[in-house]
Amino acid sequence: MLLANVRTAGSFKGALTQFPHVHSGRGKSLPQFSRLFNAASGESFEKLGLHPSLISGLDKIGVSVPTVVQEKTLQHWPSSVEGASQEAPSTVTDLVIGSETGSGKTLAYLLPVFNELYAKGRSESKYKTSTFIVTPNKELSQQVLGVAATLAGTYSSVKWGGSETTEEAVDKLLSGEALSPEPPFTPTLAVLPGGLSSPTDFKPWRDGASTPPERFEDDPVHADIVICTPTTLAPIARDITNFDLFLGANNLIVDECDMVLDGGYFKALQDVLLGFRRKQKIDQDWDVKPTRHCFVGATIPDYGLRSVEAFITKKFPNATKISGSNVHSARHGGLTDVKWEEVDGDNDRFSQFLGLVEEGGLGRCMVFVNTVEAAENTVEALRSKGIEALPYHAKSSLQDRVDNLNSFRGSTDKLLVCTDLASRGLDIPDVQTVVQLQMAGNVVAHLHRMGRCGRGGKKGAGVVYYGSQERELVSVIREAENEQGSLQVEMDVEEETEGGKGKGKIDNAFSRKRGFRKKRKKAEKEKQ
Repeated sequence: MLLANVRTAGSFKGALTQFPHVHSGRGKSLPQFSRLFNAASGESFEKLGLHPSLISGLDKIGVSVPTVVQEKTLQHWPSSVEGASQEAPSTVTDLVIGSETGSGKTLAYLLPVFNELYAKGRSESKYKTSTFIVTPNKELSQQVLGVAATLAGTYSSVKWGGSETTEEAVDKLLSGEALSPEPPFTPTLAVLPGGLSSPTDFKPWRDGASTPPERFEDDPVHADIVICTPTTLAPIARDITNFDLFLGANNLIVDECDMVLDGGYFKALQDVLLGFRRKQKIDQDWDVKPTRHCFVGATIPDYGLRSVEAFITKKFPNATKISGSNVHSARHGGLTDVKWEEVDGDNDRFSQFLGLVEEGGLGRCMVFVNTVEAAENTVEALRSKGIEALPYHAKSSLQDRVDNLNSFRGSTDKLLVCTDLASRGLDIPDVQTVVQLQMAGNVVAHLHRMGRCGRGGKKGAGVVYYGSQERELVSVIREAENEQGSLQVEMDVEEETEGGKGKGKIDNAFSRKRGFRKKRKKAEKEKQ
């Protein structure tokens, strides 16, 4: 039986099977998700009302009990599956999920999405899409797709609407061995490519424009779950003639929401939200169900009237906030040691780092710098010393980044030299060391960088090189580490707000966009 139909298109051709979550063919080892997540909760998936096919599938990939954030999310995301918790609220609740890196946030929202899909059945809308998942970039879209494809229950996948649509591909899919008991139907997934101006440009949404193989006549081309970036969905959402695309959508999930709500993504997300907001104005006779908005992140910047948290609170005042115990913690649980090394210029910086590499013992190590140029120069300098180094930054092609990630995952002696493109969401198992060759420019980036190691119960260590101009910033972070406290982080949303400037404790905060020293001096004055 067909257990999963994973659809990608355009620029994602060929990339899916290179991510570790999705395996093509039979007899391959299953991905072990248990290593990705932190401490378990006290409940079981059965008591939380998870569908039996999902429980069985999770068990076979090494997940037997939910993490804290998964338990809390399932409790606030009710479904009508028999045996579901009676304590869960019965109405659609907007959610804000904040939990440290490696805590299982992707499964936290995917599990209730699948649970709800199995309970309610497919959307009856024209386009049949019940859930939209928005991520900031292609890599994260592919990673979410990989986890979702595994939950759908098959080793193999067909990129329907992309490239692999032959009978041979269908036969390969049908030969895939089920990972779980037969679900009510086959959830179908799609990644939305860029450059579309109409839903009919996307094969899974095209109404009658494609004839699938005969064996799929009872299961026509559609997409239950669409994974996209703000910029790929925005042109479609902006056009009012496409309002019916969103009528059947039960969920809009924004992953890495602080990144999506900042800078160049914000206007596109506003257009996406507009597409869903039009549902509220539809005549009641249409019986249109509301959409749950879910914002997810390891950091939810919370300082000031223009912070990400303030924006979400303003737009979704009744949203339920779900927080892990270590959200915004200066050092997450798996990070056992951080060495802070002050350097005198770039030559000293590289010299100290080279000595560290030559000493050995770093294990699988990610090296962060602040610019593409710095990444390329560092890779070149390391290679000139006979050290294997791989670049990872935005100016590399998607295929080169995928290839370098796979090479890095398969080795313990190569260095991945990267910009902050690699600091969020990417699952690279068993990273033992994170080196900030150039220190992050803000608390948010620092937390995400350090969160690449020591994930899911593993241990990791960090090394941070910094200059004299960063001493005050380092002092704040180290103080929070020593006190085992949380950092109050600020990141402005690019939207005009009424009222005056935000006031509050800023000793442990600094802005992505404003001078840290000014904030520090102001805080000292207020103490006097």
